[in-house]
Amino acid sequence: MNPRHASFLMIIAACLWGTHPVLIQLADWPPLGTAWIRGISCAVVLALYIHLNGFFSAKSPWLQFFCGLPLALNSLLFVSASTYTSPANAVVLMFIFPWVTIVLDFITKGAKPLRGDLLRLSLGLIGIVMIVSAGINGKGTIGDIYALLAGLCIAVHIFFGQRLSERHNGNHEILNAMLIGWLLSCIFLAPFAFNSPIPTSTQMGYLLIFGILSAVPWLLWGKSVAFIPGHVIAALLSVEVFMAALCGWLIFGEELAKLAVIGSALILGAATMQILSGVSKQRSD
Repeated sequence: MNPRHASFLMIIAACLWGTHPVLIQLADWPPLGTAWIRGISCAVVLALYIHLNGFFSAKSPWLQFFCGLPLALNSLLFVSASTYTSPANAVVLMFIFPWVTIVLDFITKGAKPLRGDLLRLSLGLIGIVMIVSAGINGKGTIGDIYALLAGLCIAVHIFFGQRLSERHNGNHEILNAMLIGWLLSCIFLAPFAFNSPIPTSTQMGYLLIFGILSAVPWLLWGKSVAFIPGHVIAALLSVEVFMAALCGWLIFGEELAKLAVIGSALILGAATMQILSGVSKQRSD
């Protein structure tokens, strides 16, 4: 897969992820049970995809485990964040991850991002700050902390996933690592899900939609993450912030001020520029 194709898949995934905070709030089911629904959905879809394509691989089991575990933790933390803070805020604060991946790559490989990538990343982050400043969020300190920790986990997942790709030259091991992560999530969260109240028909409908819109983007992520540097992923995934803000405005009537509109335009512009530029490779001094 070439980087531009991978970028398009990542953009589609970001758009679908942007609907998650609103769906989580609409379902209004216990966070740990909702995270279990996500884990089950993703595990089933990934297992079917791996089985049908013959992608099963366990060449680096420990590396796969360390790639999958933070993914499971991210799922739990992000669902909790979406429950206790606003939809846009849950997504915005998770964007600590590109800076963490940059630091990890510099420490381990001495790698630095190209200036053009940093410019587009910064442009997207300026847009994110503008959306925050417009007052879309601002509630739920506990949720904010969960979102920051979710971002840290996704950075660790990206780091180990790209190490898998470098070692085995492909994305098969990453997909298997993700399956491990979702299976761990299902196992850890099953007791909480079974102790949750039985969902109403309306809740079940939202949970099913949430499950489907969780599994598809994570599959797209697994297919494309090996071909894009971690900091470049952020420029593409910033579209998720725009989608979360848009969904919050459409569903909950959250204010979408002029500053937020400008910020959304910057986010979309940064993602578009990244694709048009052709995803660049990292360089080392």
